[in-house]
Amino acid sequence: MALSPQLLAGYTFMWDVFNTSSLDTQERQVVYLTANFKNECNYCVPWHTILAEQAG
Repeated sequence: MALSPQLLAGYTFMWDVFNTSSLDTQERQVVYLTANFKNECNYCVPWHTILAEQAG
């Protein structure tokens, strides 16, 4: 993403759209963590774990 401004723009756009879904903050973090685990993202799992803990 660092080398593609278009990809980064698309990613942040989808992040914003997802935040307007009917899911609450906790539910969104479960979705993020599930996707992170499935994609074996060693950076994303700890980050979204922190965000999930903050969301309760």
